[in-house]
Amino acid sequence: MPPGQYGRRRELGDKGLLALILYNRNAYATEAGRYLEALQPAVDAHALRGDPESLERLTLSTLNVASFHGQAGRYEEGVRFLDDAARRLQDPRLGKVREDLLHNWAVSLIQAGRLEEAQRLIDRRRAGGELSEREWRNLGVSLWQLRAREASRRDFGEAAAILLAGLESLGPEAGLVSGYEVYVHNQMAALVNSGRLEEARGVLREALRVLPSSSLLRADEARLAGSRR
Repeated sequence: MPPGQYGRRRELGDKGLLALILYNRNAYATEAGRYLEALQPAVDAHALRGDPESLERLTLSTLNVASFHGQAGRYEEGVRFLDDAARRLQDPRLGKVREDLLHNWAVSLIQAGRLEEAQRLIDRRRAGGELSEREWRNLGVSLWQLRAREASRRDFGEAAAILLAGLESLGPEAGLVSGYEVYVHNQMAALVNSGRLEEARGVLREALRVLPSSSLLRADEARLAGSRR
């Protein structure tokens, strides 16, 4: 202890002395940014001591390693590391970092155009309790929107059908509702422009069953009502 604090001295014993050496090794490696190297001394110190201090050092080292994987873009590796760590360490901080890594992993898959893989990831992790309902919904909305956007290059009706499936899966999420309205509107406009008024009316009727209070679709209904057959 520093001078003036000798009253706080305590017996270390052999295990305590070894743990102190390991704590120092852990601290030096951590300060140098060598997080993987810092983990093993933390594991050994907790095996020796098994007390709250050694547990906290081990938990912080574990979080540092997971964050290191995330910063390097190795999200899958970081998540699997925390999956293993969570079976040994019961600390809510691990779950929070894992969810952050899962979010970034899913986003990286989405950005790479691997939408189905991203969907399977978030569905599986939500079912396992590692991904919150809110995070699952936010990512799910993005996935449905991207699928619809891709389909809209071919056909507005196909894009609307995709978002309808999204609404059935996630409920009336605002991003899906507004997209569905727009794609139905565009589909209907294309049908009207090609003289297929009855088909346009049928599309609109179906859409109004889904969104009966949509001002955009009601305006389209009014315009169609004044159109000739």
